Amino acid sequence: MITEISENFYRITLPMPFRLRHVHAYALAEGGQAALFDAGMLMPGAGEKLEVDLAGIGISAADISDIYLTHTHTDHCGLAGWIQEKSNALLHLSDEARQMYDHFQQGEDLIARARLFYSRHGLPACDVEAIVEEIEDLRGRIPRLDVATILRDRETRRFGSRAFEVIFTPGHAAGHVCFFFRDEGLLLAGDHILPYIAPSLSPTIGDEVFQPLASYLESLSAVEKLPVSTVHPGHGNSFNGVHERIYEIRD
Repeated sequence: MITEISENFYRITLPMPFRLRHVHAYALAEGGQAALFDAGMLMPGAGEKLEVDLAGIGISAADISDIYLTHTHTDHCGLAGWIQEKSNALLHLSDEARQMYDHFQQGEDLIARARLFYSRHGLPACDVEAIVEEIEDLRGRIPRLDVATILRDRETRRFGSRAFEVIFTPGHAAGHVCFFFRDEGLLLAGDHILPYIAPSLSPTIGDEVFQPLASYLESLSAVEKLPVSTVHPGHGNSFNGVHERIYEIRD
C-alpha cells in the first residue's frame, strides 16, 4: 500500500513475518528519480510489492538514486541490496550502523561472541541458543550492502528541492538516526518513536560501553527539542503530538 504523506512524498507499507506484520519505507520522488528512506525486509514477494507501489507514482526501483537507512535491522535494510542491483542507488547510513552491519557479516565469530556476551549477563543456556538461532536467521535476511556515504549528526542533506537533517537517536540500535524535514515539521522516525509500543532496546554484542536505555532516553530529549508536527514511524500509523507520545514512552 502506498500513501502520500506530503507533496511527492509517500509512505510504502511492506510485509514482514513478525508480529508487527508490516514495515514502512518512505519514498521522496522528484524529477523522475526517488530517494528511499529505509528499504523493507528481504522476503518472498516484498520486492515485487515495492515495484507495484512505486509504479503507482510512475517510477520503479531502477529510478531510486539514494537509500537512507535509519538503522541496519533486517526489516529496515533488507531490500537495499536488491534495489542497488537494479538501480546502483547510493546508500547512506551512520558509521555505527555500518559497524553493526559489518558485525553481522562475521559468521561463526559473531555467534561465539553472542554466546559469550549473553551467558556473561546471566541468560540461561536455552535462551542463549534461542538468541543465536534468531541471529542466524537475521543474518540470512541481510544482503550485501555497498555504502556510499556516512551520515553525521545534525548535518543537512538534500534531495531535489527538499532539505532534511540527520538526527542521531541511538537506543533501539546503536547506529539509529531519524530524518527531520524542518520546513514541514516532518520526522521520519524509524523505530525511535512508535505510536503504540515502546521500541525494543538492543545491546550491541561486544560493546560494553553502549547503554541502550540511557542512550534512548537522551535521544528522546533530542527529538523533544525539534519543532516536529508529524511523526512518520517505521511501524504503525503516522501521528501528531510527539511531546505527549514521548511523555507516555518515558512513563
